[in-house]
Amino acid sequence: MASPYVNGGYPQENPHRKPNQWPNEWEKPYKASTSNPTTAEVTITSLFPQFNRWAIGFDPLLEMFKQVSTGAKTGGYPPYNIYKDKDTYVLELAVAGFGKDDITITVKELQLTVEGRLEASEEVAIHKGIATRDFKQDFVLAEYVVVKGAELKDGLLRITLEQELPAELQPKVIKIK
Repeated sequence: MASPYVNGGYPQENPHRKPNQWPNEWEKPYKASTSNPTTAEVTITSLFPQFNRWAIGFDPLLEMFKQVSTGAKTGGYPPYNIYKDKDTYVLELAVAGFGKDDITITVKELQLTVEGRLEASEEVAIHKGIATRDFKQDFVLAEYVVVKGAELKDGLLRITLEQELPAELQPKVIKIK
């Protein structure tokens, strides 16, 4: 006996199916389209049309979003991890072959920059599998995040950051009388 669930449970054809619709949606070929609004690039303007007409004083926030979007990570060297524990962040970069004198860490405004520069080696390698090329990685920091220190150990550079809110922005406990 045939299953009653053929054609979506309908005895004949599915009455809700459009005439030119694929018989099985899962077999429909995927085609990326630039004219399709669901695959178009997402920007602040596309998310919030005429944002500047009703949002007053958000210019610094928008500038930060522009900075983040233009400086989006395209390269993956050196690889890194970011860990969080309460108000402490640890940025860990794999910098095999770099010493303390080869790495520069700077903070300017709300941007943390980690740069590594190596002198050209005079040794001729038969095989070079460890990447020791120069690098520059930028990270955007939130307003009250400060760098507490950095440590280089076993080829890992660990930068510790903490979020330090001013006293007036910290949560206050109100006692009930």
